[in-house]
Amino acid sequence: MASIRSYFRARYGPPATIHQLPAVLLAACILFAGSLPVPAVRQPASDRAAADRAAAVQAAANQGGLLFGLGPQAYRALEYRLVNEAPVNMITSWYNFRTDMGFFDIYRTAVTPQIYAAGKAMHLVIWDGYPRPGTPGGSPDGIVQTKYGPVCGEAYPLSREFQADMVQLAKNTGGPASGPPLYVSMFTEFQTYPCREDGNYWDTGQAYYRALKDAYLEAKDAFHTYAPNSKVALTWGGWAATFDDPARGGGRSMLPFFKDVMDDSDFQSFQAMGLHENVEQTTWMVKALHGYGTVCPYWRTTSRTTTRWRYTTPT
Repeated sequence: MASIRSYFRARYGPPATIHQLPAVLLAACILFAGSLPVPAVRQPASDRAAADRAAAVQAAANQGGLLFGLGPQAYRALEYRLVNEAPVNMITSWYNFRTDMGFFDIYRTAVTPQIYAAGKAMHLVIWDGYPRPGTPGGSPDGIVQTKYGPVCGEAYPLSREFQADMVQLAKNTGGPASGPPLYVSMFTEFQTYPCREDGNYWDTGQAYYRALKDAYLEAKDAFHTYAPNSKVALTWGGWAATFDDPARGGGRSMLPFFKDVMDDSDFQSFQAMGLHENVEQTTWMVKALHGYGTVCPYWRTTSRTTTRWRYTTPT
């Protein structure tokens, strides 16, 4: 991946700062159905852009090839030189707070149709960006009432407001089933949602996780209903690969406890966004998640002062 990053830096210049879009430089997914054609002869920019769009349509239809994508938001992404001159066939957007919905409401007419008309896949990352319980601005005790009893953790993912927001988000970003796909990486780094360190272990986090599983399945159904082209996955924090505690169901031993919802998902997804061990995390997570379905990795790089990587794994 270092060679890919070096190539794009040399070809298109240094990465954008956090104040400049795109903050995300590169996203890719290796799919197993085929590969995109690579032009053997240098073409004029207009011809290359047309060829890239045609290749994107073919890739989306066949669910095969190497998909490159860009984010962190789809707004005006089609204007970027990288999108027009490189085979960028997927556009990533992050949903972090309820207040983001006003921004996504613009997508329905001003962004989403244009992305799909260009033959590009959409990718949504759903993250609960609210302050964690017990932290400044967060819930003082983090207690949420569920059908499983009171649980300690983030309230928004378990709320009726969240489900209503997912219906609206699906309407804003979805497309026809026959068109390019909408990948939804739901609840990214969900191990951070329960209180304190409970989320890294099934034994202490299971009460919250049972409620989160229900919320995930309901949200997945909403996307399938209102965005017929959507493919939805529960999204792990890649650090699960870095430790193992079988006695407590922690780290690597936590994955089997989510077999039910992963088997009911459209693809498998995880995030590796740290400063170290991303290669090791990615290698282990891809191999482990392969047992829950056909897996391929997405890369995503962002830049502030460092380069970070994001990986998801669709079928």
